[in-house]
Amino acid sequence: MEELLKEILVKLDGQDKRFDQMEKNINERFEQFDNRFEQMEKNINERFEQFDNRFEQMEKNMNERFEEVDKGFDQMEKRFDKLEERLEITDVQYKDDVLTLLHSIHKRTKDNEKDMGLIIKKLAEHERIINRISQQ
Repeated sequence: MEELLKEILVKLDGQDKRFDQMEKNINERFEQFDNRFEQMEKNINERFEQFDNRFEQMEKNMNERFEEVDKGFDQMEKRFDKLEERLEITDVQYKDDVLTLLHSIHKRTKDNEKDMGLIIKKLAEHERIINRISQQ
């Protein structure tokens, strides 16, 4: 019976060693899993950080471009204001020029009417003189 007990103890000891080895293997696997999980978590965090950095850079670039566009619109608005001022000045000058030209045309027309009136009077006078001469 002692031998049987020794044999059972040897078998139990062997099984204990197998269980210890299995436990060790399981613990190694869990440790590997934990390491892989930690690495994945680290990679995910790095990716999120990269994404945040890229997003911040993109936001900064967009803000700079929007500022450039705003400056461009402001400059265009100033140019349009200056053009509008020039057009108003030109319009006033054009109106003044047209009024001056119309006044000049009116004056010349009056002068021409006076000259025509004088010419007609002279012609009438000459016609009377010719009629007198031809009647004699």
